[in-house]
Amino acid sequence: MHPLSTRALRACVHAVLKLVILCAALPVAAADVVVTGAFRSSAQNASDQTFQNTTTQSQYCHWQPDLCQERGHYVFDVPVTVSRNYVSGDNIRTRMYASFPAQREVILQNQHGDTARFTVAFSSYSGELAPVDRSKRADILSFEGGCSHRLMVNLPSAMQFGVSIKNTATPSPCYASSNTDATSTTTSYHSPSIGLGLRIVTPAPTALPSGVYTGNLTYSLGGAGNDIDFGDEVTVSDSTLTVRFEFTVTHELDVIRLDESEKIELVPEGGWSAWTDPDSVPRELKATTQFRIFTKDPIHVTLRCQYGTGSHCAIRSSQDNSEVEIFLRLTFGGWRLVESGIPIHYYLFDKSKDHFFEMYDGEAAAQPSIALFAVNGAPVSKMLSQPGSTWSGNVTLIFETSF
Repeated sequence: MHPLSTRALRACVHAVLKLVILCAALPVAAADVVVTGAFRSSAQNASDQTFQNTTTQSQYCHWQPDLCQERGHYVFDVPVTVSRNYVSGDNIRTRMYASFPAQREVILQNQHGDTARFTVAFSSYSGELAPVDRSKRADILSFEGGCSHRLMVNLPSAMQFGVSIKNTATPSPCYASSNTDATSTTTSYHSPSIGLGLRIVTPAPTALPSGVYTGNLTYSLGGAGNDIDFGDEVTVSDSTLTVRFEFTVTHELDVIRLDESEKIELVPEGGWSAWTDPDSVPRELKATTQFRIFTKDPIHVTLRCQYGTGSHCAIRSSQDNSEVEIFLRLTFGGWRLVESGIPIHYYLFDKSKDHFFEMYDGEAAAQPSIALFAVNGAPVSKMLSQPGSTWSGNVTLIFETSF
């Protein structure tokens, strides 16, 4: 057995990456809509910490632009037709009626496996009512129940309406006011499309790693018993509505550590168990850490060391404060040196020089980057000559997008 314990042979380096940012039996009819948002961090607009709504807006937004401009409110048209027999009278379900489900949570995931939890609630309902017989019109005065009346426009051929849902977390049914003293009448209406609004609560995008986050929620459509219930005497063209979410986060610069611990341990090839012969000394002690770089801009990378005054960092002995150099080699897939165009593969990092890198292959750059730390040759023997010692030091890689 080697006379030194494994603990005595161990050399540790604490590597900290610091980010500096400047800046179905039978076919079932189903409707789909896509709700999108985007966030791009910028040093020039650092106070903006919300998603920008990039969803194709509903026709309703031309009537009520103030509602559609509210942060977190996504209003869109749904390619669903609704036909109904409007029966005036006491039964609210045979009037203009709609009820919506309670808010739900959805987990979105990006292409790197990072996740984000969104809360989604219905917040508005709009559309057009076109009477089959244009000589007849229902006695719709306004909307009651769980909705606040926002818009009612009578056109020669149709009526346009829009309502806000009062309690988005747990909505109550919305229904049209009706002159219940009037004789009960039936009017057939057709809605060629409807508009829906969602109130979406998201995590702060500044806290999310870069990527395209996707997920979906599906709601059943129809009469009683469905998630979105349009009342009685109703026919809906589609039995389900799937809302697909696509939210893009792009940071001016983001560096994400993939290791659970900030400390990495230098060990020989094959681990210490392969070096039990006291006359055998490892040629090298090494350790790696992985991370991802999110940016499309050129970057400037510098190295800050706790110990070491030359071109490389050092680690220090706990026994006599002596030091040995530790070499850093970087592999950034899809990146190259700006000046020479040489790919960053096993690139020996000299902290006394400036290092400017640029991306040339986005697909390769999506793979994890690697930092390899190593002590080579005679310094290994020096470390092993101090039984019971621990060799350690802090190393900080600094990434900047402006240079």
